[in-house]
Amino acid sequence: MIKKAGEIPYSWELIEDQIKDAIIAQAAMLSMYGPCLHQSNSKVDEIYLGIDFAELETADDLSDESRAKIDIRRHNLYHIARDAYIYAYQLDGVEELCFPVETHMDRWGEVEYLLMCFPQSKWEGDPTPFSKTEEMPLRRMLETFYARMLLFEGDHNLNIHQLSLLANMTVPAVRTSLSKEGFKLEKVNQKPEDKHDPKTFLLNASSAKAWLTRRRGFIPQRPTGETRDKSEMASTVLGEEDIDFPAKVASLISLTELKTDQIASEAGVDREWLKNLLGGKPTKLDIDALRSLAKALSVPLPDFIGMAVRHILSLETTDA
Repeated sequence: MIKKAGEIPYSWELIEDQIKDAIIAQAAMLSMYGPCLHQSNSKVDEIYLGIDFAELETADDLSDESRAKIDIRRHNLYHIARDAYIYAYQLDGVEELCFPVETHMDRWGEVEYLLMCFPQSKWEGDPTPFSKTEEMPLRRMLETFYARMLLFEGDHNLNIHQLSLLANMTVPAVRTSLSKEGFKLEKVNQKPEDKHDPKTFLLNASSAKAWLTRRRGFIPQRPTGETRDKSEMASTVLGEEDIDFPAKVASLISLTELKTDQIASEAGVDREWLKNLLGGKPTKLDIDALRSLAKALSVPLPDFIGMAVRHILSLETTDA
């Protein structure tokens, strides 16, 4: 049983049902284009599904009783989809899933091949759960996994469609948000068929992470391994009583191994505002900026913002 961790768009039960649909569609394709029955006397679709058909029953016309007998755990598609679901929505068990790294990266490739190569339509023309045009839950879940892997494991730029999946927003809403907040997109070199195609433009990785941290529908990346260690070190730095707030922020930035301008970009905050904060100079009290900075530095929001507010207000009092 997979436990939920935050609000996710599709239940695991729905994904399991779509996996079964995909497996049945594949069986029907094998039946139609696989070994000829009069030559081999082999019921390849029954073997593939692991059940015996009733009289006159076929893979593309199964009874509810026969469908219920199909054990989807026999198929590697089930295990790939299960791992993808856990990682896509950062559920319990994701830490174990990420190790060893080789296995984790193998899943990335397997999902990519599934999205490219699994039949998108049945032999009679109806869509399978992998259809690009229908955007069914199974395909969207796998694309969410792939987008998250691209951004957090590969540090790749994302297109608007991928951002919409991770933020759990519609494509038009993503476009409006990016434009309103001043994020700049880069046009893909290739020429898509439709200029309004959400895959036409890319947002660079650091900006994508900054934008996503501000989205209510985005499920944050869980800390694992080295990331978790750095998070614990960050909490320790924040708790130090012998150093002032600007020094704490400087230490926290050093833990990220990024420069000040880079952390400002990743957090989506104004560079001069951050430099003033680090320099102990009077700074505008911007709660949204402080919240984004805390997330980028992997520190607890209430503690960080509380310290920042006290620091900024103390400077105003001193100036007065």
